[in-house]
Amino acid sequence: MSRLDEEFGIRLAFGENAAITMEDGQGQQVEKSQDGESDWFEGLEANGTYVLQVEEDPAQADRPSKTYEAPSVETCPLKKSAKVADITRELQGMSVEEIREKGDKYRELVEARDLEDTLFS
Repeated sequence: MSRLDEEFGIRLAFGENAAITMEDGQGQQVEKSQDGESDWFEGLEANGTYVLQVEEDPAQADRPSKTYEAPSVETCPLKKSAKVADITRELQGMSVEEIREKGDKYRELVEARDLEDTLFS
């Protein structure tokens, strides 16, 4: 059980006294053993399919928590990199002559792309 707990943080997420059980692929309860220091599931087979069930520690359920909120569209880094990609596409659409001249439009686009990239990377 300690290896599962290390890998998935079960007791961290569900509390130290979470009720943890396991069923095999046929829905049969897997026997759980424990000594003073650790607990483990008996008779597991390599490549077997098992379902771990966890009931949250009641003390954990009463703990204040905050629900995750995804960032708004305005703060999403993907949108900002999309702006850089748009400017880059516009630069790529310029003719070879326009790029060689490095005229006003070219300089404005490069400056805008560099600014976007610097501010939002």
